[in-house]
Amino acid sequence: MTGTGHFLLLVAIAALVAFGLHRFGTPEMRAMFDRLANRSRYDTSRVAQIGESLPVQNTLGRVTMPLTIGTRFIATVAVIALLVASNRFRYEEVITPIPPEQFWLYYIAISALAAWYLGYIWTYALVVDQTQLAVPTWGLRAREYDLSKLIRIEDDGAYILRLYFLEGGKAEILKHVRGRAHFIEMLQSYAPMRTP
Repeated sequence: MTGTGHFLLLVAIAALVAFGLHRFGTPEMRAMFDRLANRSRYDTSRVAQIGESLPVQNTLGRVTMPLTIGTRFIATVAVIALLVASNRFRYEEVITPIPPEQFWLYYIAISALAAWYLGYIWTYALVVDQTQLAVPTWGLRAREYDLSKLIRIEDDGAYILRLYFLEGGKAEILKHVRGRAHFIEMLQSYAPMRTP
């Protein structure tokens, strides 16, 4: 395996371990990750809140709450910065051990992931229909949960609400949506909220 292969394998393993610990770890482990994320000197949560007070779409009792324009703006700027930085790194052999002839393959892969991520962010919307909550998944499909079975809500402090349901169901939702105050009030009518 080349130096590039070792580097990419190490990055992939580190990302998978961090994801696994944050996603499947104990509440204390998730709280530690949340505290680290919330201490960032580049706190963008105030920008993400822009648009929370805008009205939601309400059609015959079905409430649709898309992400705020602030969250969409942050995601779009971050993706553009990633693509510009990735293109710039091809000239810096110290930073990127990827050979120049292979760089474009990696850049195309990063661009495809960036396009998918932006599609996810720009189409993300929570839908509440009576006691059913539809939450978008990373596969760009909605997964439904019964709010009457909600037992606990965790707020990570920055961007995520974790909803725990009877029988082990768990939903991680982006919390900066239009009508957030009303949404959280509605959730708290079903279960208590725990903040970090």
